[in-house]
Amino acid sequence: HQAAVLLWFFIDEKYQNRGFGKRLMQHIMDNCKNMEASGFALQVFSHNEKAIKLYQYFGLQEVGKEMYINWSASSC
Repeated sequence: HQAAVLLWFFIDEKYQNRGFGKRLMQHIMDNCKNMEASGFALQVFSHNEKAIKLYQYFGLQEVGKEMYINWSASSC
């Protein structure tokens, strides 16, 4: 079986800190397990501390780094 990959996951600021993220993540993780996925992966920006804490709560661990350039802020 293959790992499940979550591409986008947003909770609007006005709905944050109400448990919606935890409930949604639990639902996603349960569905992935029910589909017999071998694992679960997602990407998160390093500055998004709330999301990182949420993902760590569900047992996700950092496994790599992603490189990015912002063309409007670069001197290239």
